[in-house]
Formats: sequence, C-alpha cells, structure tokens
Amino acid sequence: MLLARSADGVNAKLADLGVATTGHARLTESGVIVGTAAYLAPEQALGRTVDGRADLYALGVVLYELVTGRVPFTGDDALVVISQHLHAPVTPPRAFRADLPPALEAIILRLLAKDPEQRFASAREVGAALADLRVDGAAPAAPVSATAGGALLEQLVRGRLVGRVRELHELRELWRIAQQGRRHVALVSGEPGAGKTRLAHETVVFARLNGAVVLQGGCYEYEASSPYLPFVEALRRWVHDQPVEALRAQAGPVAAELVKLTPELAARIGPIPPSPALGANEERLRLFDHVARLVQTLAADRGLLLFIDDLHWADAGSLALLHYLMRNLKDERLLVLATYREIELDRAHPLAAALVEWERERLVTRVRVERFQPAETSALLASLFGQESVSPEFAEVVHRETEGNPFFIEEVVKSLIDQGQIYRSGDGWDRKQIHDLTIPQSVKAAIGRRLDRLSPACADTLHTAAAVGKAFSFEELAASSAAAEDALLDALDEACAAQLLQPRGAEGFVFTHDKIREVLIEELNPIRRRRLHQRIGEGLEKLYGTEAAAHAEKLAFHFAESGDLERGLLHGMEAGRQAERLFALDEALGYYERARECAEGLERPAGLFAAERGMAGVHARRGGVAKAVAHFERALGLAPSQAERAAIKVGIGEIYARVGDARGLDFLNQALVELDRTTQVSDLALTLALVGRYHHYRGHHALAIEELEKARALAEPVDDPGTLEKVYSYLAGAYQHLARYDESDAWARRSIALGERKHDPLAVAVGYEFLAENASSRGHAAKALEYAARDREIGVKIGSLDRQAWSCLPTAIAYRILGETEAAGAAIRSCIELCQRIGERRLEFMLRAIVLSRLQADGGDHEAARATAESTLAYGKESGLTSLSTEAYVALAHLAFRRGEWEAVLEHARECEAALVGADSRLTRSFLSPLESAALLGLGRTDEAWARAERGLAEAQASGNEINQGVLESLRGQILAAQGHRAEALAACDRGNAILERLGARPELEHARARRAAVAQPLC
Repeated sequence: MLLARSADGVNAKLADLGVATTGHARLTESGVIVGTAAYLAPEQALGRTVDGRADLYALGVVLYELVTGRVPFTGDDALVVISQHLHAPVTPPRAFRADLPPALEAIILRLLAKDPEQRFASAREVGAALADLRVDGAAPAAPVSATAGGALLEQLVRGRLVGRVRELHELRELWRIAQQGRRHVALVSGEPGAGKTRLAHETVVFARLNGAVVLQGGCYEYEASSPYLPFVEALRRWVHDQPVEALRAQAGPVAAELVKLTPELAARIGPIPPSPALGANEERLRLFDHVARLVQTLAADRGLLLFIDDLHWADAGSLALLHYLMRNLKDERLLVLATYREIELDRAHPLAAALVEWERERLVTRVRVERFQPAETSALLASLFGQESVSPEFAEVVHRETEGNPFFIEEVVKSLIDQGQIYRSGDGWDRKQIHDLTIPQSVKAAIGRRLDRLSPACADTLHTAAAVGKAFSFEELAASSAAAEDALLDALDEACAAQLLQPRGAEGFVFTHDKIREVLIEELNPIRRRRLHQRIGEGLEKLYGTEAAAHAEKLAFHFAESGDLERGLLHGMEAGRQAERLFALDEALGYYERARECAEGLERPAGLFAAERGMAGVHARRGGVAKAVAHFERALGLAPSQAERAAIKVGIGEIYARVGDARGLDFLNQALVELDRTTQVSDLALTLALVGRYHHYRGHHALAIEELEKARALAEPVDDPGTLEKVYSYLAGAYQHLARYDESDAWARRSIALGERKHDPLAVAVGYEFLAENASSRGHAAKALEYAARDREIGVKIGSLDRQAWSCLPTAIAYRILGETEAAGAAIRSCIELCQRIGERRLEFMLRAIVLSRLQADGGDHEAARATAESTLAYGKESGLTSLSTEAYVALAHLAFRRGEWEAVLEHARECEAALVGADSRLTRSFLSPLESAALLGLGRTDEAWARAERGLAEAQASGNEINQGVLESLRGQILAAQGHRAEALAACDRGNAILERLGARPELEHARARRAAVAQPLC
C-alpha cells in the first residue's frame, strides 16, 4: 500500500494485488508460489480466469489487516495459507476487534467471499459502500460475549492445518512422483477424527496449484450403496464445471459410456448415441475402459489427482473400477488419493484384497495419521483461538481427556463454548478455572452435549437429515420433513451456526463430520428410526415422481429400513435392474437379495420368483455357474407357468453350455419338449443352437450343423438378430473345424450382412473374425491381416476388448506365415494383455499353442516352446477343453520336428488323434499332415511318408489350404527323391515353391528351397 500526497489530500494506492496470472499453474518448478499468498484470491490460486474482483479480494485482505492487525489466514507454509483461502471460513474481524462497526465488517466479509459472484462487482461499488459508512456517532457494537453460542463459534479460527508436516511432505512427494508418469495410490489411514480428510485436502490444493485436474468423490455409511458412487460424484462435479467446448473435446469420445454414470453430460453437450450391445462382461469392461480413457486424457497435460474419501465404505463396483484403472494406466500421471479407516477392514473386505495386490505391485503407499502429541494439541488450541499460545495446564487437560484426537479436541472446545465455560473477553478469549471445566469423556459425549443445546426444531431437522444422507439437497430434506419451509430454513441456519452442517453448492448441505451424523442416527430408538425412514421414503417417492426409477437404490434402502415390504420389494427389484445396467453386479445382487427378503415376508411367490431369477442372472454374468444354476433351480420351483419353467431351463442350459458342462444338455432337451412352439419361437431357436454348440464342443461338427440348421429355420422367419448372430457364428465355427472353409466363409458373410442390416457392429466384427481365421488357416496372410484389422477396428470403435483380443490370433498367425516375427510377437503380447484384462483364458492358451510355442521352436528357444505347449496342455485337461489339448499336442509335435526327434513327432501325433477319437474335426488334424510326413521320412519309412503326404495333400486341396499344399508338395519332392524319382521330385519341389512364393510364406519357402537344393544335388 502506497500513500501519495496531492492537492486533494492523501491518496492510498494499492499495487501488486495478488500478482495476477493467466497461466494454469500457481507453482514454479521448485514449488514456489507465484504471487503473494496472503492476498491471493481463490480463483487466482487455481489458475482460473480472473478479473477485477480478484483485486477486490486482495483489498478485502488489506482492510482486514488494517482493522485487526493481522491477515485473515496465516501459516508457516504458503500452501497452507492458500488452502485456507480456498476452503477455510473467514473469522469475522470483530473476533479480534470487538468495537468494529458491523457495517464495515460486512463490507470486508463480502470482499473476502470465496465465489467472485458474491463479491462487489466493481471498485466503484466498494467505494460507494465505504462512503456510506457512518462511523461517527454510530451505536457501539454489542459485546461479543453477550451474543449467541453459534456466533461465538464463528469466531474460532478454523481451516488451518496444524502439524502433519511429515505426512504432508510425503504426500506432496508422491504427487511429484505421479507427475513423472508413475501412477500411484496414496492411502491416508487413521482413526475417526484423526484429520485424514483435512490432510488430503492440502494435497488436493497442492495438485491444483500445479495445474492438475482434480476429481473428488466420497463413500458414505448409513445410506444406499449407489453403484460407483465416488466416481459418479467426481464426474458429475467435473461435468458441471467444464465449459461446453472443453467437455465435448475431452468427454466426447467416451460420452456413450460416461453418460451412464453422469446423465447430466447429455444435457451439456447434446444427444449422445448409445453404445452397441455387447456381452454382459464386455459391457462392464467397456464402461471401465472408457472411464480409463477419460482419466488418461485428463492426466495427459499436467496430471490428474483422484481423491476418494472414506474408501472403506466404497461399493464393490467402485473398488473394481479403481483396480482396473491402476492395472491399466501404468504410465499415466495419476495419483489416487484415498482416506480410509483400518479398523473397518477385515480379511473379507474387498478393499483388503485390493491392498494386498497393490502392495505386491508396489503401487500403494500408506500414510498413517496418528493422534497429536501434547505440543500439537497445544498448537491446535492456539490456532482455534487465534492466539500465539494457550496455557500449559489447559492444553494438558484437553490432551489428557481427548488423547490427542484432533476432531475430539475441536468438539471439546465447541462444547465448552456452548456451555459458557469458554467465552469472549474484550478482543480475545477467556475461560473458567481448570477445575470448573466439565470436559466430555468421549467424542460422542461432546457431540451429544452440543446437540442437547439445539432447539427441538433444529434437533428434529438434523435427525431427518442424518437419515437422508451425509450430503443432501434442501429439496430432499423438505420432502422428507414434516416442518414448514421457513421453520426448516431456520433450523438449517441454526445447525450451520453450530458448525454441525455446512452449505454445499447452491441448495445443498453436508455434515461437517461423519461422527456427528453417526451420533444422530444411533441415538434414535429403533421404532423412531423405522418411522423416520418410512417418512423419508414416502417423501422422496413423491418428490421423484415419474423419475423414481432413477433413484430406486435410495427408495429401496429407506423402505427396507422402515420395514415397508411392499415398497421394499418394488424398489429393490428396480434398484437391482438399475445396478445391472451399470454392471455393478455385487450391488445388484444385494438389492435382489433384499427384495427376496421382502417377498418372503409378504409370502409372495411371484416376488420370490423374480428375485431368484434376478440373482441367477447376476451370477451368470459374473461367471458363477454353480450359484447361477442354484438360483435358477429355485426359480424353477416358483415359476408361475410351464412357459416360464421352460425359459428357465433354457437359461440353465445356456449357462452350462458356456463352460461345456454336459449337464446343460438335459435341461435343453427338456426345454425342447416344454417350449411353446408358437409363442416361444426365439427361445426354441436358441435352445437348438445351444444343443448344436454341445455337439461342436464334443467335436461332432456335422451333428452340430444339423441342429444349427433347425435353429436357423426358426430364427430367420421371426428375424431375431440375437439368436441369428449366434446361429451364423456357430455355423461358421462348425464348418471351420471341418476344414470346409468356403462354407465357413459364407456363414461369416451372412453374419456381416445381418449386422449391417440390423446395425449391429458386433455381428459384423464376428463375421470378420471367422474370415480372418479361415484366411490364416489357408495361408492367405494378407487377407487374414485385412479381415483381422476390420474386426479390431470395430472392436475399438464399440469398445469391445473381446473383439480386439480375438483379432490378434489370426494377426499373429499371419505374421508368422510371412516371417515377420517382431510383428507376430507384438500381436501375441497385445492378445495376452487383453485376455488377462477380460479373463479370456481359452483364447490366451489357444494363442500360446498355435503361435507362441511354434515361434519359440522356430527361433531355437526349445525349452520355452516346451513350457508354453505343456502349460496349454495342462489347462486344456483342467478345463476339459479338448481343442486346447489337441493344439498343445500339435505344438509339441512341431517342437520335436524342429529338434529332429522323429519318434517324438509321431508319439505326439498319436496323442492328438487319441484325444480326437469319435470327433470329425479336420482342422487340427490338418496341422499334423506335414509333421507326420516329415517324421516318417526321417525314420526311413518312405512308403508310409508318401501315403501320409498324399492323403494330406488331397485334404489340403479339398479345403483350399494352400500353405499345406505348398509344404506337402515340397515334402513329396523329398520323398520322391528318396525313392529315386529325381525328375518327379524336382517338379514337386518346384510346385511347392511356387505356391509358397505366391503366398509370401517366407520361412516355409526357405525350408522348401533347401529341400529342392538337396534334391538337385548330383548323386555321387
């Protein structure tokens, strides 16, 4: 502040108010604050757009300092000061200057509003307000000691972090590490009231000052477990705060999934086309993947901090999503900061299992917040009173009774103020003698004493609010309360003055601490609590009206707590369906279980049937075959009609069919008899298709085709795309295993046409998968790569990790054919990573046997090739998937071929044939032809080698398997040479070479040329 004399007198000039900036970050590389921390406006600290109102904020700080002799916020660390600018309430200046005119205090507090919109609009407006002040002759301010307790509490200095220097430094270092592209989880643990959230907020401020994106949400006790709640809260706040154009740019590519968590997104950026339908697990993975892609986008520039409060109360879906992010965003600038209570965890808690894995991968650092030592208790007390220190005996007695729990310390102070045992005296604070202080013996007692001093109307309002939720809107509270609106607003004002609630947003409120809400709920007797939940449920049901389904989890919770079985069943079933739509399967299961309890209490079979069927569906989506079947069988006994019973049997058969369990066939055969052939045509077609699938699993592909043709005949007239997609793809697979590639291709193209006609990209992608596999089996590498690329492209577009994974198999095979081992290796690694993300073990082991083991053998790494093949064989036997076992035997035969172990080649071929006994599969057998021919020749069994090569060549020509034709022609040349037919041998070698050269099959061509060279050697 500069004073300048002029003809008009002395003028005050303000300079360097906060040092305005337009950059994103408020910290230099070394962590130094840009600007003067004590005078920095909140929006300026966050790097947001600033205008003259930021200077008015700084003016407010100067005026505060002029009238009180101190700035509003102090601290040893500039970041601690800025944190208070962002979050801490301003202690009214009259707390330090009792004779200050109230009108001047009001001007200063308005200048110091956190929101620029609540400040004066211009310096001219401030000047006018100051000019209107009448200091001379103004009535003296009322003594502060005579004011109400709530006003006294406002004069405490709150929001300043005391102590925690080591912990804060550790968290800041973890943020710096994360900014280097090393994602991490920082877990702040401690007992209730230790200050975990307060410490975390300081880290949030540090990240914001670095220009980072911050997403934050919380988890809550004593209320409905909404799926992905902390992520929903975080994303909704982010969507609300972003400019529309930025929102379109950042969220647009993932909007179709993001809108499931934050419906407000559509209102901000316009209509969002829905994502194409996928399988149940695929849809959940797509949701997770799209959230991960958004996180990746937001973290790319200056990093992202995701703060989740009270993680120990998180729903299972939130933990699963968090686990997915940590596994798949390995090199991102991401720090997940979470608070949790260790005492809430046991071995069964899902967070405990996640912690074990994160610690094994060194992804997590635990920062424990301990109770205060006596010196820290004294410092907190001094900070609260705005003093340099407090008397040692006062600090000692408070520390002894609270054992250094920061929240307990604050509650003791507030309780003593409410009781008049701590009071204002002049410009400061005073207290009664130590022996006259009645200090509460527990934090609950301290809170209880403060609640006892509230008016009955305020206490009643707080009980209602506690049951509504930790955070609630005025609209929800009004709908749940019997009080009139004005009485309710007065009660909220009283609760905020008592620092039990604090405003959030335009018309929302939140409890200042979980313990306050816990005490309010626990002091209600069971009868009052049930009636309160009933009143809340009815009020919210009326409030939500036609939108009640969107809030089903809240309604289900309140009616379940109230004992209203009818409404508990209704909303519980809807909440289960809503959770399923969000793929929050654990939460869906919980809602269906509670709905079942309601149906049992009502003795309502129809409700029990619906709940059991819902639980069966959830377990089926989770892959829990035994539990899914158990619930389906219970539903079977409750089914109200034969049609329903038959549909349940189809469901059981489908679950068993997924894992090839023969027990499913009995249920499917029963369903074939019981299904109504006029009203359940789609179910009947699906049943026949599944029966065909069972034949396919057993290697009876001709029988599979018979059943699939019956299914097609039923499904095509009703044009059921879901069943037709299965039928066409199953037919393509059956013909593929018979090595009838042209017919397989025809069905693959039918699937593509179906998908294009029905706008179903998944059916199109599946069609391209079979085209790619068939092309790679024939040796048409270029075509295989083309079709696989289309499959993968669609998979990326619709977010199907399954499609992306399956596209890698023909890609890797094609690159091996071409001799591009690095590209093949990249496809293998991509496939394995995707398989592990989606739990697709069958494909993973198939790839290991068909491509990886053979590449390893070709490259001379024989031990690795053997281990790869044997691990596939072990999994094939364990899972009962014969196709994997046979592929493993072929891989072992290939390894023996490369080692020149001819007897071993034939032994592995015999093992493969033994596994295929009774099966009509030609696909796997076709891989054995060249290996067996070469082994027989190597053993000198020339005639047998010729016969095997001739048979294999005929099969290859019939199926169009050109790579086998080329290899077998080359081998025939070698066999003919051994038989003394040199001219014919050279001709056969030349035919083989020509085929392999046309295919671009470089490795096989090199082997074939070596054979020809050997055949062309003159006889000595």
